[in-house]
Amino acid sequence: MAYVGVLGVGLLALVADRTVLGPTGASAAGVGPSELGAMPESRPAAEPGAVTRGGPSLSERLAGLEVERVTRDGFAPPAAWVPTAAAAPLDESVSAFVRGHRLTSIASLTGKDGTRLAAMINGRAVVVGDRIGGFELVALGSSEATFRSGADEATLRLPERTLGSDAR
Repeated sequence: MAYVGVLGVGLLALVADRTVLGPTGASAAGVGPSELGAMPESRPAAEPGAVTRGGPSLSERLAGLEVERVTRDGFAPPAAWVPTAAAAPLDESVSAFVRGHRLTSIASLTGKDGTRLAAMINGRAVVVGDRIGGFELVALGSSEATFRSGADEATLRLPERTLGSDAR
């Protein structure tokens, strides 16, 4: 039904164009069909490599350009985002510390000297400044504890909860 309506509007516009607005174009200007088919006089094509109008043709100029064609993956990250060197391997003492200690929770402890955060590591409460395994606890975050021993730094993170760990 919609197609019939569109066709009707088109026909109405054509009739209005021809009757109300009048004919336009070549026939209205008094140009006959024999004159319409006449092609303008053409020049002979230049020989390949011939210089015309003061220089080489566009195709010759384009062919002479040294264009480097680079194909890039549109989904690849920019080079600035890609690390240039592999991450430095952990010092053996740091990896041994991380393997041997497990952060199970971070809690606030209230005592005579006020409230402070403590990390539960291998069942022991450790506060900032305490030493464990040769490393000193230097910072506590909401889900991690950072230890330092000289220039070496180790971070223990809370394990991610799984869906079934809360249901008992």
